Amino acid sequence: MLEDWVTNQGFIKPAKWPRGGLYPHQAAGFIEELRRFITHDLLLERTREYRSPSRVLDGVRIARLREKQPLIEAFEDYERATRNRQRKLRSVTGEISDLANVAAQFHVVAPTLAGAIRRHHLDKLISLDGQLKPLVLEWSTAAHFARTSGAEIAWLPVGASGPEFIARANGIEWEVECKWQSQMITHLLGLDKADALAAMIIGQVKSLSLQGHLQVIVPVEFDSSTLDKRQDWLASLSALCGPGAVDIQLPGGIQVQGDLRPVDGSGLDADEWMASMKARLPNGARLYAESKAIGRTAQNPLELQMISPRRTGVDLVEYLWDRKFSKAAMQCSADRGGVLVFEWEGVEDPAVFSDSPGIQDLLARTYDQIS
Repeated sequence: MLEDWVTNQGFIKPAKWPRGGLYPHQAAGFIEELRRFITHDLLLERTREYRSPSRVLDGVRIARLREKQPLIEAFEDYERATRNRQRKLRSVTGEISDLANVAAQFHVVAPTLAGAIRRHHLDKLISLDGQLKPLVLEWSTAAHFARTSGAEIAWLPVGASGPEFIARANGIEWEVECKWQSQMITHLLGLDKADALAAMIIGQVKSLSLQGHLQVIVPVEFDSSTLDKRQDWLASLSALCGPGAVDIQLPGGIQVQGDLRPVDGSGLDADEWMASMKARLPNGARLYAESKAIGRTAQNPLELQMISPRRTGVDLVEYLWDRKFSKAAMQCSADRGGVLVFEWEGVEDPAVFSDSPGIQDLLARTYDQIS
């Protein structure tokens, strides 16, 4: 089936990657091209969903949504920077830089997208449920092969079993499967459960008009299913009842420590506050932060660190094999060469892959399966 599809559909040559970097005039052109792909109406619809009152009033939820779909706010920044596209873009910084990079990737792959595949990519691009980052990995990988090898690209049909796409250059074809992985894979406490716990604690603190910092320590034996009993948890949080030093125990052995004080309208530079929180965050801990935004000032800041059990060693390697590596290998047919592309969020030093026996074992097992 895969062979018949490639024969019938053929390969399409991507556009060229911009030379010399993304200057403001180039970035603006690519952003406008991406905006036309999304369409004004769809972008407006997603922005309304993103800015819905139920989300805006839930700080944890909007922060998580911002991670999953950063393009909404990036487009808003672009509109402000260009005064609703009435003046030229003068600089490419911050979220506009990230938006321009995504737009440039789209410019390269756009000629290879048609019909149902084009619509499928659009749905993932503008979704609010975390499909953007895996899609951008696919685009950047296709753009890489186009830029470095002059490769042509053939995307597989929507819903078909197999790799993301097949590339061809100089008479050689190879299958490409991409897997994007959040750094949260190491946590035993799932992200949704951690967010729910953090939201309840932050909600209690805000209801008392307090600010400050808290550290939440979740033990290995904690049963996360108990978090579904929201009313019981809200009752237990009554132990968090006023300003001062905090040292309480919640159901399941969860420890909450820290210091709280009444809100007083004081504020910190938002960028400096965020940098300082990240600098003192324990390795592997999750960070939650709430404040009232007044321009670039974070007023009445509240910081919550959450330390929870993590997968390590053999357990992590086996989990990665079951969830990512073996599945990626199985997507390739073995009729051609295969390239598996993994992107790991939050990993800044590539030496963790070359120096880790567990990762090297995963790579060896993957090679054995795909070959």
